[in-house]
Amino acid sequence: MKTFFEKILEPDLLELKGRAAGRRQTGNRGESARPTAWKCMHERRSDWIPLDDPRFLFKPMIPRKTRVENAVFRPVQAEDVNIGVIGHDERKPWTNTLDRPYRWICKLGMLFQSWKSDDFYYTEGSGVFVGNRHVLTCAHNLIEPVLNDEGEHVDTGEARAVVVIPGLNGIHDNPKMVMPFGWTWGSAFRTTTDSRNLACRHGYQLRDHDFAVVKLVNDFGNHSYPLLNDAKFGYWSHPSLGSNTLMKFKKANSIRGVPVNIIGYPADRCRDRPLRRPITQRELNDCTASDWASVPWISFDNIVDPGHDGTKFDEMRVKHDLAPGMSGSPVWIRWKGFRNMLGLATAATLAPDARANFVVRFTETALKEISSWIEQTGHGVHRSRKIG
Repeated sequence: MKTFFEKILEPDLLELKGRAAGRRQTGNRGESARPTAWKCMHERRSDWIPLDDPRFLFKPMIPRKTRVENAVFRPVQAEDVNIGVIGHDERKPWTNTLDRPYRWICKLGMLFQSWKSDDFYYTEGSGVFVGNRHVLTCAHNLIEPVLNDEGEHVDTGEARAVVVIPGLNGIHDNPKMVMPFGWTWGSAFRTTTDSRNLACRHGYQLRDHDFAVVKLVNDFGNHSYPLLNDAKFGYWSHPSLGSNTLMKFKKANSIRGVPVNIIGYPADRCRDRPLRRPITQRELNDCTASDWASVPWISFDNIVDPGHDGTKFDEMRVKHDLAPGMSGSPVWIRWKGFRNMLGLATAATLAPDARANFVVRFTETALKEISSWIEQTGHGVHRSRKIG
């Protein structure tokens, strides 16, 4: 596996493997019925991919009380998380996750299952609410080709369960303020058909298709909360609760060189530490499981390359500092009193002299695709205010 979150302590992993082996023996995933070119669990589905309840699949994923108590997972290595910083690290911890739009930013926990070997591994990412029961994130947070040492596509990991924690803010000592809106979980996810086909068949992912939607089990955006004076939670681009947030396509020349915001949950930070430097291995070892990647960090910098107009899907490059765990972080521009989401943070450039990192750009085609997924369920963006 390529991910640095892949190791799970033996007792829990063995239990999961045993249950997976039992399913295979009953013929639910028989080898004879699966073409060898296809390496994903749910075969050739082009619609919603089902997800399982984490409470029954893997209890260590479930947030305990106020924070993510994933103590069963081994600590990560500093060299695996200290990537994606360009020059001096300009990210800052964000201390208020109650206000809009910051309460819509989510920490995601994903349990992956391998198609071939039935291996399970855990990873984390970021996302943003774009519907009452829909969270937008990166496709690679939900489906990931597995390559061997020779670079051959030998397997594919696909999400089996997804935990969603909006507004998580481990910087607070007040337990009610750490996880102010509780948590929920996904019932299904969806990516573009081409994105999933290429990942399953050929083992590579299209960065310009790197977006997906997780459908939640409950109508989260319609809930009211005491911390909001009984106001509803809302979501990005909501007609009345969206606080002037949009998802609207912008031409390349209009955003070239402009500053944008990126906020998410980086794995190279322990609560609000450290500032403006890489985290050390000792700091990672001393960071408790519930404090690790428990605070959103924000970056404000320029778009280096906005991509090209006239393409169905696209990506752009930014000067922002990124880190593992920030995949799915919203990227937005402030203009005339509006916040317009232009894309999602997707990948860090690994070259030591890198001058830019990657963002999937929301083209008109991408926005229409996302809108169609949400509207099909009847609980997302209002038809009178389509995104895109």
